[in-house]
Amino acid sequence: MTYNDTCQLLEVNHQVFTCAIYDSKLINIYKNDGNEFPLLGQINNTESHGDNSNGMVKINDDIFCSGGECGYIYVVSIKPIQVIQKIISEIKYSWDCILFLHKSEDGFIFTSTGKGIIQYKIILVEDDNFIKLEKYYIIEDGKNNSAIITTEDGKIFYIQNIENLNEKTNLFLKKYKQLKEKFVFNL
Repeated sequence: MTYNDTCQLLEVNHQVFTCAIYDSKLINIYKNDGNEFPLLGQINNTESHGDNSNGMVKINDDIFCSGGECGYIYVVSIKPIQVIQKIISEIKYSWDCILFLHKSEDGFIFTSTGKGIIQYKIILVEDDNFIKLEKYYIIEDGKNNSAIITTEDGKIFYIQNIENLNEKTNLFLKKYKQLKEKFVFNL
C-alpha cells in the first residue's frame, strides 16, 4: 500500500521497483522478497508530479532517473540508495516540470519541460556504479512536446504540439544528434 498521490512506477530490476509520491516529495524503493514487497528505502525531498506516467526511466539494474516539478531530474542509485546527481533543466517554459523521460539504446536520455526536447548523454563510470547526465543537444521545435520513442537507426518519434493548428497535433519523426565516435553502450 502506498499513498493516493503516487504518480510514477518503475521496475528497476526483477527484485526492485520504485514509485514517486508528489505531495510528500518522496521516492519509495521496494524489494520483492518472494511473498511481499517491503520498503527497501526512501529518498526525501524529491520533486515529482502526477501529470504523466512516464516520469521515470531505468538506466540499468541499479540506477534510474526520476523527473518532476521545477524541471528536476534525479539520478538515483539503489546500491546504496542515494541520489547521485540532481539536474535542474536549463530550459524553463510554461510547464516547468519534466513532461517525460526516455532512454535510447545508444546512451541518451531525452526530456522536456515545455518547449524543445533536451538530449542528455549518459556518462557511465563502471567501477563505481555511477553515472552522470551531460547536456548534449536541444531539439527546438514545437511546444510541450511529449510521448516519444527512439528508433535503432537514431531517429526520434514524438508528438509535436505547434500553436495555431486548431487543436491538432503533429506526430513527428526526425534524426537526432548522435555521437560522432562509434562505441558500444552496454548498461
